[in-house]
Amino acid sequence: VPLSRYLQANPNDWQAWLDMATLCAMRQQQQQTQYALQKAIEVGKMHAVQRIQESPMLRQVAAPLLQQMMRQGPTGLPPLGTRRR
Repeated sequence: VPLSRYLQANPNDWQAWLDMATLCAMRQQQQQTQYALQKAIEVGKMHAVQRIQESPMLRQVAAPLLQQMMRQGPTGLPPLGTRRR
């Protein structure tokens, strides 16, 4: 798959990881979809999360992952309910 080769060469392209997640979701490849979503969020942070929220298909398959993230607190941000002083 050309996208797989692209991601091997460009692992920091969060938008390409979202494209991979979409393709895997369409093929009902659940593990690959979750992996690609995790990579997209890891690299793209809140930009990736926003794009996932805008896509009905990705929002549905990413729901468990996003819920887990919200419980743990987004990477680099304090958990919900805490304040920085």
